[in-house]
Amino acid sequence: MLIVSGAVMAFVVFYNLININVSERICKLSTIKVLCFYDNEVTMYIYRRNILLSLLCFASSSGLAIVLHCFVQLTVEQYLCRALNCSRTSSWSTMHTKLKRMHMIESLNSVE
Repeated sequence: MLIVSGAVMAFVVFYNLININVSERICKLSTIKVLCFYDNEVTMYIYRRNILLSLLCFASSSGLAIVLHCFVQLTVEQYLCRALNCSRTSSWSTMHTKLKRMHMIESLNSVE
């Protein structure tokens, strides 16, 4: 399911990228077609630009992803340390209260 949703998202992103690229360059593309370029050449003109943009975005986002990954790891580690300290303190206080309420006489009378 995760792979399918990732593929659908990639399709939507690339479709929007191509659509924006074509709509911004409609005059240039019309000029190229008037100059008797083949349809495949016009298509490859758009695809080359999209491939270049995709590679540049991949390169820049990879560096940013590494930085964000380190940030998330540090943040989660600090959060977990605080949560563990809080849970340890609360469990100790709960156990201390339970031990204070223990009746010694009844405990000695219990059969094991």
